[in-house]
Amino acid sequence: MLFFIQPRKKGGFVIGSFKDGWRVSEKGLAFAKKRIKDLKSINISRRPIDKNEIAWKSREKVRMISSIAYEKLNSNISESITFQEAESFFRLDDYVTGKAREEKITKILTAFADDPDLKTAIQILAERIRENDRK
Repeated sequence: MLFFIQPRKKGGFVIGSFKDGWRVSEKGLAFAKKRIKDLKSINISRRPIDKNEIAWKSREKVRMISSIAYEKLNSNISESITFQEAESFFRLDDYVTGKAREEKITKILTAFADDPDLKTAIQILAERIRENDRK
């Protein structure tokens, strides 16, 4: 059973393009986690993470853990997190709008989906930003 998704029929499982490259979306990550047992007999390995990606993840983790929003979440004073602090956590500002805004959030969500230090904080802050953006 192979789950190859053609880009033009990607169904929300991946985001990006041939030109810029593809990344799994939140929906795609949830689908993969749900179907992992079906994939046990299939080689689903990906290319090894390159040095640039390793360096990016390392820098981003340090940056996010040292952010004001993360500190407030860990100090159980999450209600005092400002919208600007939540945006800063994802490196967002008033100039990052629409699709680019959602792509930045999704990139962080998927890159750190299994990170025990960041997973919950990322989900909470992403939801706050999305709620505000819907207003």
